[in-house]
Amino acid sequence: KGNTCVLNNYQAERWADSVLKTLTLDEKIGQLIMVDAHPQKDKKHWEQVGEYVSRYKVGGVIFFKSGPKQLALMSNYLQAKAHIPLIMSIDGEWGLAMRMDSVLSFPIQMALGAIKDNQLIYEMGKTIAQHLKRLGIQINFAPVLDINNNPLNPVINIRSFSDNKKMVVEKATYYMQGLQDEHVLAVGKHFPGHGDTQTDSHHDLPYLGFSRKRLDSLELYPFKELIKRGIGGIMVAHLDVPALDPINKRPTTLSHEVVTDLLRNEMGFEGIIFTDALNMKGATKYFKPGEAALKALLAGNDILLYPEEIPWAIQYIKEAISDSILCPEELDEHVKKVLKLKYWTGLDHCRYVDTTHLYQDLNNAKDLLLIRKLTEQSLTVVKNDNQILPLQKLDTLKIAFLNLEPKNAKVFYDYLSFYAPIDIINVAEKPTIQQINQLLDTLKNYNLIITSLHQTNRYAFRTFNFSNESLNLLKELDKLNKKIILALFASPYSLRIVPEIKSIQSIIMSYESNSVTQELTAQLVFGGIAAYGKLPVSVSANYPIYKGFDIAKPIRLKYTIPEELGINAQKLAKADSIINRAILLEAFPGCQVLVAKDGKIFYHKAFGKLFYDSIPNTLQTLYDIASVTKIAATTLATMALYDQDKIDIHKEVGDYLKMALNTDKEHLSISDILSHQARLTAWIPFYKTMISDSIKKKNYFSNQYSNEFPYEVAENLYAQKGMKDTIYQRI
Repeated sequence: KGNTCVLNNYQAERWADSVLKTLTLDEKIGQLIMVDAHPQKDKKHWEQVGEYVSRYKVGGVIFFKSGPKQLALMSNYLQAKAHIPLIMSIDGEWGLAMRMDSVLSFPIQMALGAIKDNQLIYEMGKTIAQHLKRLGIQINFAPVLDINNNPLNPVINIRSFSDNKKMVVEKATYYMQGLQDEHVLAVGKHFPGHGDTQTDSHHDLPYLGFSRKRLDSLELYPFKELIKRGIGGIMVAHLDVPALDPINKRPTTLSHEVVTDLLRNEMGFEGIIFTDALNMKGATKYFKPGEAALKALLAGNDILLYPEEIPWAIQYIKEAISDSILCPEELDEHVKKVLKLKYWTGLDHCRYVDTTHLYQDLNNAKDLLLIRKLTEQSLTVVKNDNQILPLQKLDTLKIAFLNLEPKNAKVFYDYLSFYAPIDIINVAEKPTIQQINQLLDTLKNYNLIITSLHQTNRYAFRTFNFSNESLNLLKELDKLNKKIILALFASPYSLRIVPEIKSIQSIIMSYESNSVTQELTAQLVFGGIAAYGKLPVSVSANYPIYKGFDIAKPIRLKYTIPEELGINAQKLAKADSIINRAILLEAFPGCQVLVAKDGKIFYHKAFGKLFYDSIPNTLQTLYDIASVTKIAATTLATMALYDQDKIDIHKEVGDYLKMALNTDKEHLSISDILSHQARLTAWIPFYKTMISDSIKKKNYFSNQYSNEFPYEVAENLYAQKGMKDTIYQRI
């Protein structure tokens, strides 16, 4: 029965009544207005918004594009001008990153629709709420409750959880509860349902010509269910819905039949009703400046979001009260709801944002780990012919990475190359026929091709930013009869335009293109992680809703961050300093350090150079095996024996190796050998003593490999098979 945490609270009621008694008419009207603020804009804009607060007494702010520090400073600037603390809001469907830079970005709602573990979505809601509160924001205009049953929807699309109404309810409930358990108001949108339109209400008034029966069973369903579950806010969209309002082209935002009769009375919603932005053409196209704000208030909305011409809007409302079109008691009722909301969010006193450690607080490793978990759970294998994934028998594969989008696929390729040797083949942006033929000719030398397509614009719902050249090249690959693995870092609807060719053995749906999705998708290809995701929408007969092949068990090491293993990444900085100091002291020119635990690599870095005068090391640098065996084999084996109490490193070699008895190695200390202070001779090129004599060289070495000459001792130089015992004895 409505949102009890917001409205049915004795302390909130008492505080709201006490404040309401003190307010003038201008202050009451102002409490119902939420003005737009753009922290990146100039001083003039700041002063204008400040005037709205100080002169026109507006009660709230919706923030747009900015960085954290800018937003915090503007929030404090505006709060200082307010008589009653301002309530702050933002569109944060995938977190602050929807409107801000330099912050963490959570998965889009459609990716969340692919996840089995809803508890992760709840944790995401809580975490996003904590981020908002850290910036002094009390309202998140999320989750989206629209059912995306129109793949060509230009404004909702991947912002929806699913085209299945029950899945939308399920996922939205967990998101909403996470937000509101942290006392950040969740606002479900866009009532009565914006999922089945092909018009963007930012630019025009979308038309929904469905029957009331259809609306009740589909579009309205998520809103009904979330009201039962206690959502505190609902945003009304600008839609033309004749089945709900008989007046031609009247936006639902301005319709008493929709806002009051349907939402408030029939559906029993007792929370806060917000208009969608009143500067959008869907609301303003047929009205004078400021007039839409009055009509929205008369329709029954509580908060007027982003109205045009605020002075005019206030004047219209005042005249309506004067002319008895709007009664004062009705106005007070709306104001009291807003004041109760402010109390519930902690705004019974002014709260300023502390900018100390702001970036660190909004970008901590714990929250990044949650994003990685959500992303990992969402990855969906929609095709897996012959169970090609995860890749096995790597020694039989010669792999090419066909880089269709060199600007977008770097992280994907880098992580693929951690698992196997992969040749990268870059494709020109507009390849000529000759270049395509050359490329196809090159690919004949490989038996597996991995490639990817990337949607770089979330709102490119028809082309998905895929070039015709890339799609045509995929068709050409079918002629090669090679196995192909395709990763789609895009909307699941992009499957509609991907060529249906037999050569594509596997398709991974990754939903969006960023460093985390690319990294984890590469690991999925090689079995570093499992796959559990299911398609949240029905794309076609071949790709119905819930399709997704499980890959239940990793078969190789996983790359992750230390926090997944309960390790503090900051403590690992000591390892960095040790290595960097050793390089500075010229103990060695450079190295790589890799640390793994429980099948997970959580630290992998390259330091210094291969030689003192060479280029810097990378994670792909290949090293001469030589002394690496001391670390990669001897030291690890000794550590294992030490852990098992089978070796004492303070004893001598002769105590353990009979072959060392009566030799000059018998009395060497094991600890001295491990610490490189046993006075052993460095690199000994034994083969040089054998090639100084031309007869010896002919008898003992060959330029070609054979059963008689199996040991490669230098480039194009193979030793006779009897040489092994001789050299071993000399050592």
